[in-house]
Amino acid sequence: MAWLPAWVLGEVVWPRLNYDVRRWSTVFPVGMYAACSFIAGRAAHL
Repeated sequence: MAWLPAWVLGEVVWPRLNYDVRRWSTVFPVGMYAACSFIAGRAAHL
């Protein structure tokens, strides 16, 4: 979780405007954390 801000900041500072396989190193963890947050929020009735 501590690496998520660094990954997102890296994408903002050095954007990859075209398709690049390395983008998955950012997209996958951020997406999984978001999905987990939605499920945890629903379970906690938030």
